[in-house]
This record gives sequence, C-alpha cells and structure tokens, in this order.
Amino acid sequence: MSSDEISSYVDMVDSEESYRPDGNEQSSDDSDVPSTLTGRRPSISKKNARPNSKKRSSSPPSTIFTSTPKNSVSRRLSRSLPRMPSFESLPQAGPSSSPQFSPGEEAIIRYLKTMEKKIDKLQDEVKSMREEGIKEKGKRKEEPHFDVPPKIRTAVHDAYRQLVEEDGYAAWQTKMGDLKLKVSSEVNKATTQAVKQFVKGLYHDVQEGILQAAVARYFESMAQKIHKEKTGKVEQHKNKMLHYSRRKRKLQWRRSMVEKKSGWDEAKKQRVSSALELSYMSSEEEHNSDEDSFLRTKPLPWRSDEFIKILDELDSKYERTMSKRSRRQMMKRVKGSVPSVRQKPTPVQKEHEWVFAQ
Repeated sequence: MSSDEISSYVDMVDSEESYRPDGNEQSSDDSDVPSTLTGRRPSISKKNARPNSKKRSSSPPSTIFTSTPKNSVSRRLSRSLPRMPSFESLPQAGPSSSPQFSPGEEAIIRYLKTMEKKIDKLQDEVKSMREEGIKEKGKRKEEPHFDVPPKIRTAVHDAYRQLVEEDGYAAWQTKMGDLKLKVSSEVNKATTQAVKQFVKGLYHDVQEGILQAAVARYFESMAQKIHKEKTGKVEQHKNKMLHYSRRKRKLQWRRSMVEKKSGWDEAKKQRVSSALELSYMSSEEEHNSDEDSFLRTKPLPWRSDEFIKILDELDSKYERTMSKRSRRQMMKRVKGSVPSVRQKPTPVQKEHEWVFAQ
C-alpha cells in the first residue's frame, strides 16, 4: 500500500472521529486498533504521514457528522494493509539477535508444534491399525472342533425329516437371492430350535456345542446338495466320492496286511507302512454288462516297480484272509491298459523316493 493511500486513510479516520458529543477528542493512537504483535493491525499516527499532508483544523467543524463505527474502519484498514507473514516464513532468531516474537506468539508457536507432533503420532497409529486390520481380514476365526457321535448325527437327520415331512415345520432355506443363509438365520430359527429340542428329548446329556455342530454340519451338507442339484453336478460328485471310497478301502486293507506279512522284518514293515498314502493308490472304474461286472484299475505310470510288487503282495495276502462269502461278494479287479492322467504328488518326502520311478 502506497504512502498516499495511507495518508488519505488517516485523514478520513481523523475527520470521522475528531468530534465527540461530550467534547472529548480521541487520540489517533486508539487502543481499539490492534497492534501487530498481538495479531492486530497497528494504528497509523500523523508522524508517519507525508510531510506535506494538510493539517487538521483545530476549530470544531460547523457540521456534526454521525460517527462511523470503529469496527468498520478497522475492517477497511485490515483489508488494505499487507498481511503478516506466516511463522514458518519468518527468519529464525540467532543466539545474538534480538527476539522477533512476543512471549504470547512464542507460546502459540510452541503449542502448534506440540499439536503437530501429536497429529503425526495419531497418523502413525492409524496407519498401523489399518495394516493390522488388513492382515487380520484374511484370517478366519478358528472355531472349536467337536467330534459328533454317530447317534447324535443320526438323531439330527431323523428329527429334521420328522419335523418337516410330518409336523409341518418349514424346510431350511440355504439361500435367499444371492445371499447365503445360515442355520441360525431368522428364517431358519424355528426349525433349528425344534430340531435341537427333539434331539435333547432323546439324549438329555448331549452337550450344547456337540448338538450345535451336528445341526450346522447337516445344514451345510443340505446346502451343498441343493447347490449341486441346481448346477447339475450331482452325478459328477457321486462318481468322485465313489472313486474316493474305493481308494480309501484299498488303502485300509493294505495297511492291515503289513503286520501279517511274517516274511518281512520290522524295518521293511515300517518302510512300507510309511509309504502307504491315499495319493499313491490307483483309481478304479466300474464296468457292468449282462455277462460280467468288474472293476478296471487305472495304473499310475509314475509308481516304481518295487512299490507295485509290494502292493500286489499285500492284495494277495488280503484275498487269502477273506472268507468264501466275502470273496464271492467282492467284485473282480482287472488291470487296465490305459494309464491314469493323475499327476505325481508333490512335494515328495525323502523317505518316499523309492515309491516313484526314476
């Protein structure tokens, strides 16, 4: 702001405030005009005006002017005068230089710096909490595992069928639109509670955790069955489970025959028992015709000759221990010529390296 503009503002302020009804004149150095050190604008005295500025007449004016509020004058001055620079842009006072801030300003600066440190600390804490939340997001909450006795499992199945088919209870809903429901969902609560009461009537001492696990597992099995029926995967799932059960049965009888091999020493028995894994068992396909029915095995090309020979010995031992009736009921097995496409299991344990062909 130029000196001419400052001078004109001084004359205007003096002319508006020179006359008071009580005859008192107020100095141009009025206390209502804030100082720079306290965050207010300084007043402009006549000493700072230009030397050739007009002097104010000492006689009172013939016309009485209405006094303009001081706040409006200060507001006009504050809009015209240059703004005070920020604390960061001011030069720092050296050890030998005079202080540039008043005690009040220094207290404000210290407060702002303290707040800045607190904000930085809070930002670090928020960042840490976000990172921990992302890590915990993918982790599934571990639930206690309950071994459900067969009698409780059967009782749950019977209770559900009795309540839905004969007593008029609503069947469980496993899905509502795109939303998957639970056994504890509001729409399933009545049937779930009735199933629990039914089972408790049969087995008074059943634990609540075991009963809840049995009901939840039956609900999940029903949900999977309904999903497979809707997607047309029922037959595919049945075949998969049939193949799994056959492999599981072979594994069980082969393990049981290891101890009955009297010609093997303990070291060989331990070595063979360790290598009998479900993933090393071949699959079988059932073939039915008017003349005969048999199971055709799919040989695994990655098994070693030594391992195949041991499996044949265990199968022969098992057939000799079977009763005549069991032997008649057992389906005949035929080795197929088409190898299985199942890949070699990985990784391979060091003690199982002899199972695989080199």
